[in-house]
Amino acid sequence: MSDTKVNGSTHEGESEAPQAPPPAELPPPSPEEIITPDVVDNIIKGYNTDCELVDFSAKLGTKVGDNYMSIMYAVEINLKNRKTGEADTLNVMVKTMPKNPMRQQMINESGAFIKESKIYEDVIPRMVAFQKEKGLKDDELFLGWPQCFTTFNDGTSDYLGMEDMRVQGYKMANRLAGLDVEHVQLVLKNVARYHALSFAIFRGDYDLMMETYPWLEEKMFPSEDKVQEPMKMWMKSMFSNEADVVRKEGLIKEADLMEKMIEGSIYGMLHSMLGIKTKNPVINHGDCWTNNMLFLYDDDNKPRHLKFVDFQMARCSPRSIDLGYFLHSSLPIATLNEKEEYFLKLYHDEFIRFVIRLGVEPLEYGLTWEEFMDEYKNCKFFGVVMGFMLAPILSADAADVPDMENLKEEDFGEDGAKDFMNQLMGKKSDSTKKICNLAIHHLPRCPQMMNK
Repeated sequence: MSDTKVNGSTHEGESEAPQAPPPAELPPPSPEEIITPDVVDNIIKGYNTDCELVDFSAKLGTKVGDNYMSIMYAVEINLKNRKTGEADTLNVMVKTMPKNPMRQQMINESGAFIKESKIYEDVIPRMVAFQKEKGLKDDELFLGWPQCFTTFNDGTSDYLGMEDMRVQGYKMANRLAGLDVEHVQLVLKNVARYHALSFAIFRGDYDLMMETYPWLEEKMFPSEDKVQEPMKMWMKSMFSNEADVVRKEGLIKEADLMEKMIEGSIYGMLHSMLGIKTKNPVINHGDCWTNNMLFLYDDDNKPRHLKFVDFQMARCSPRSIDLGYFLHSSLPIATLNEKEEYFLKLYHDEFIRFVIRLGVEPLEYGLTWEEFMDEYKNCKFFGVVMGFMLAPILSADAADVPDMENLKEEDFGEDGAKDFMNQLMGKKSDSTKKICNLAIHHLPRCPQMMNK
């Protein structure tokens, strides 16, 4: 792994190296290409304007398979306070735009870096200020995100500089194992508070929320007429491959239902939940699965605190979009099947508790358990679709995850989806079990599929 160190006045290691033939597979850009003194200077300005740079070092920050729409770099910045002369060290994760042109196009079309930058620049400060206006004490404040020191957007060199929560002991859970009940309870209580904040600020007014934050427009799953044909083919081929997996397990009726889902307009059905005016909307995290959560554990290895990361798919939509996504993607099979309604009640109770604390009378807005369950049942299809899409990824070893930095145009479409699935699934049975479970116990319960 490349590791570069630069002092505050000179750039070391800049002599030209002999030119080697280009590798067949392109590695991620080296830290010295991306983490420049200008980037570090912007981070320092956002952290403390009284500090000056002594030196910094940078290296790749995450493993292959942990991030799909960015490349992460871990940066250690040594500082000196100009006023006091005291030394300081700042550990930062710099989230950067990939250099692969295909990935850049996809990311820019989805508005991913713009959305995440705006969440940190505009939404989070407003959420914090709103809680203080409502009289919440410091130990009551919901602060379920890292501090962000700087953002930059130009469509090719976008980045965000955020505190490295790993230094404080936060870490990702094991995506291969799935989350146990204690993890799920912690996640749902935190999701509930996050949702409650935007509901309380906007009182569930969809038009006002979108007028204030127009960048929340749904772009990941646009209306059918805006989806490029290769992406339609990729999506249909992926689900067709999964239907074949289900059929090979002897689940003929379930495979037939999946085929009927493919025959319809998947993008159209998803967009009808995500991209239109809806009742009681909130600002969704948008990409609410285990890889985008960092946990802090106590001495007994129990999860006690949580930080959400990766707001690149933020959207204005029903609460149940985040919930369905999380429950159908990140839970072990038995936990999802046996405790789904228990978890929904846990979420609902915490959401109601927190909106009341924020000055909202729930019944004034029809925030009842029955209304929430109607919403969840209608949105469950989105969660099941995301569960199908992520099952191979969540079950794959890091070495089996395709190298996203080497995507080419031909990797999309029908053949690309087949290659993608074959590389991820291999001979593993875990993904097959997850896919079959969704096909047996969850897809048939979606209203969109009941008349198929």
